[in-house]
Amino acid sequence: MTILVTGATGNVGRNVVDLLARRGAQVRALTRDPSRARVPAGVEVLQGDLNDLDRLQEVLRGVESLFLFPLAYPDQSGQSFTEAKVTTDVPAVAEKAGVRRIVLLSSNAVMYGHDEHHRLAEESVEASSLDWTMLRPGEFATNKIYSWGQSIRAEKKVRCGFPDVLGAPVHEADIAAVAVAALTEDGHAGAKYELTGPQALTERDQVRSIAVGTGIDIAFEELTPEQARQDWIGQGMPPELVDEIMGHYKHFEAHPPTVSPVVEQVTGRPGRTLAQWAFEHADSFR
Repeated sequence: MTILVTGATGNVGRNVVDLLARRGAQVRALTRDPSRARVPAGVEVLQGDLNDLDRLQEVLRGVESLFLFPLAYPDQSGQSFTEAKVTTDVPAVAEKAGVRRIVLLSSNAVMYGHDEHHRLAEESVEASSLDWTMLRPGEFATNKIYSWGQSIRAEKKVRCGFPDVLGAPVHEADIAAVAVAALTEDGHAGAKYELTGPQALTERDQVRSIAVGTGIDIAFEELTPEQARQDWIGQGMPPELVDEIMGHYKHFEAHPPTVSPVVEQVTGRPGRTLAQWAFEHADSFR
């Protein structure tokens, strides 16, 4: 079985590539910049962009399963959905190329109406004749590097405008493990998997977990939501990205998340805790 992984240098995609390679799968890794792709031996690295459908048609020849990250950013630094184009044409191109199975990296925000981009991507996949699986992760644990990393590195402090809001950050490797199961095993067609970490934690408790995992003594400073917004912008985060984050916080303030059992159900082992994730990413906070 040949599997194409798009977004192969991303937080989830690179883990999908690694896990598939360990299983001995024939893997093609698609990236706009092959020089950034550090992949295991035997993985075929191909240059391509999801906006270039002709090139994608070539890359998909002989592929049976596709891992699709559906957002195409105009450059490597893009982080905000306002900068992204949704690649809704990809499922049809995959069908034409003979792909049988597609696993879409979506978002659980589609479940509460906050993510038009991923909703459109899901609709395009569902409209195809492919065997599809939707992955709907909540907050990525790795987002803590972008939101808190700078202040931890500089001051050993986190400033937070939503101290008691619950979250269940999920390890990117756990998302990848579910993706690999859906790409390589039967029984996942038509599933819409919400993915969370194994613990629902307040922001205060998340900071404590990161302190435990990294071994760093991290102070906690409570801000108002508007002060938090200005603090993130002051750290260099684009205002539109900050507003996306604020919207998610406000949603979960009113609708606390619940822990999903899917990671353990699909992989046979519990999801990694935030403290475990922080231990593995400790250098990002030093």
